[in-house]
Amino acid sequence: MLKLGLTYGNSRLQYKSLIKIDKAFLFAFFLLATYLKQKSLNIFIGLLIGVETSLINNSQFDTFKTKSMHKNRIILSVIAVTISMFSCNDSEKIDQTMNQELTSISYKGKDITHDFDSQIDSLISQMTLEEKTGMLHGTSMFSTAGIERLGVPELKMADGPLGVREEISRDSWAPAGLDNDFATYYPAGGGLSATWNTELAYKFGFSVGEETRARDKDVLLSPAINIIRTPLGGRTYEYFTEDPFLNKKLTVPFVVGMQENDVAVCVKHYAANNQETNRDFVDVQIDERTLREIYLPAFKDAVVKGKAYSM
Repeated sequence: MLKLGLTYGNSRLQYKSLIKIDKAFLFAFFLLATYLKQKSLNIFIGLLIGVETSLINNSQFDTFKTKSMHKNRIILSVIAVTISMFSCNDSEKIDQTMNQELTSISYKGKDITHDFDSQIDSLISQMTLEEKTGMLHGTSMFSTAGIERLGVPELKMADGPLGVREEISRDSWAPAGLDNDFATYYPAGGGLSATWNTELAYKFGFSVGEETRARDKDVLLSPAINIIRTPLGGRTYEYFTEDPFLNKKLTVPFVVGMQENDVAVCVKHYAANNQETNRDFVDVQIDERTLREIYLPAFKDAVVKGKAYSM
C-alpha cells in the first residue's frame, strides 16, 4: 500500500510520506503479472521502485527504517526482473507470430491474358489515327474515349485508395448528385499495417475490388503505397507504413485480392510523393540507394509479384 501525506506549514510545502508494501499484496501482484505477462505491469512496478527510491533519497522526506526499506527494494527488484523475463519471452513469441503471418501465405497475381490479342490487333487495325490518340488521354475526369462504331467502350476509372470515390461530374470535381450512389469508406492504411496481417490485406483489397466492379469501374486508383515520412503529410492517412518491408508485404496481397474481381489497380503515387505542400513544385532529392531500399520495394513487388495492371 502506498500512502502519501501532504502537510502545509511555515508558508512552504513540507512532505511526509509513508511507504508500506504488504507482502500478500506483492505476492498477489506477482502472480497476476506472471499470468497476464503484460509489459504495463512491469512498467508499473518500475514506477513503484522509482517512487520509493526518490522518496528515500529526497531530503525533504522523513527518514524511514533503512533496513525495512532496503528489504522492500530488493523484493520489488526481484519481481520486476522476473516479470521482465516473462515479458521478453512473450515479445519474442509475438515477433515470431508476426513473422509467420507475414511469410506463411504466398500471394501472387495473374499475368494479363493474351487470349484476346488477335481480336485487339484486329480492332486497332480498323482505327483511325484520331481514334487511336483519343484513347491515350482522358475524355472526362475519370475516363478515356471509347469508339462506338467498333464497340469499344470507355475505360472507366474511379479515385481511391480507401474505397471507391463517389460519382463526380464528367468535367469537374463537383459531386454528380446522384440519389442512387453509394460508397464504403474503409479504414485508413495505417489501420491495416498495424495488424501485420497479410491475409487481412488480401481481404481488404478483395472487398475494395468487389465494390469497384459493382460500381461498374474498370480501374481504381489504388492502393496508395508511398512511405510515411512525416505525420504532417496531407495523404499520410492513405498510405500503409513507414517500413519498406512491411509496405511491400501488405501491398502484394492487396493488389492480388483487388484484381481478382476483374478490375485493374493503379498503384500510386510513384515514387517519392511524401508531402502535399507544394506538391507540384517540390524537388525531391534522394540518392539511389535510399530510393531502392526504402521507396521502391513496394512498387517493384506490386508489379513483379502482384502483377499490378497499371501504375
